[in-house]
This record gives sequence, structure tokens and C-alpha cells, in this order.
Amino acid sequence: MQSNSHSEASEPDEAQHLRRWRFEQLVQVGYAPPDALEIARDPGIDLDFARRLVQRFGCPPEVAAKILT
Repeated sequence: MQSNSHSEASEPDEAQHLRRWRFEQLVQVGYAPPDALEIARDPGIDLDFARRLVQRFGCPPEVAAKILT
């Protein structure tokens, strides 16, 4: 029987890695770091939609952050 300690230990690292990646994606399209951090931390916010608001629809990042949060 395999111990769950390995999978439990790696889960926070994976979640942290995902939040960091989401944060970087948001900063790259123009979100201010504080806004990007708040959006990246919320798994309920669709990252693709957050990027499209700015890149495709031309929404200013600060306005997009208010819409999303």
C-alpha cells in the first residue's frame, strides 16, 4: 500500500506552480502585479477569458481586473 504523504506533499507545490504560471501569464498581457496575483489565486476565474478581455477585446487591464474580481 502506497503512502499518501508523497502525493500530499507534492500537491501544494503543484498548486503553487500553477498559481505562479497563471500570474506570469496575466502580467505578460498587461495586468498589474497586484491584480494578476488576485486573479491567479482564484481558480474560479477563467485564465483564457482574463487574457482575451485584454488582448482580443481591448479592455484595459485595470478594468478587466475589476470585472473579473
